[in-house]
Amino acid sequence: MSPPLSQQLTKLEGYIELRLFTEATAILESLQESVRATPPVLSLEIALCIAEQRYNRGLFLAHTLCEKSPNLHIGFIHGAYCLHELGRTDEALAYLQAGPESLQKEPTYFYNLACYQATLGNREMAISWLRQAIQLDQNFHSLALKDPDLRSIRDSL
Repeated sequence: MSPPLSQQLTKLEGYIELRLFTEATAILESLQESVRATPPVLSLEIALCIAEQRYNRGLFLAHTLCEKSPNLHIGFIHGAYCLHELGRTDEALAYLQAGPESLQKEPTYFYNLACYQATLGNREMAISWLRQAIQLDQNFHSLALKDPDLRSIRDSL
């Protein structure tokens, strides 16, 4: 008998954080297809794809998650991130902004907008978005100091 799903998901999340991708993949593959298609499992599989830099697969799964659960923020955040990592930053910006209005309560939303705007060379807009992220969560200030995407606006922090 296999362990309860919540226990498997906790292990899966831990394996991803520890970068034990083979173990994480084994857990995913042990789940029934109907379970793998649920939002919690999709979210973790997208996180695994991002950790493994499999951005095309992550984007596909993010689209699926957004279709199934359009009010879940993580599908839009991860989908936009995959697009950005694929060099499609204009699309990433549009994808993120197409999310639900409630996404605008998430500091990650504003932080990622700042990254995408900075990448596109829109310095003032990037600074504005980053300030909103930091206002919502001060931890984004130290993160921004290390983020290569925000190199061009560090002097404004």
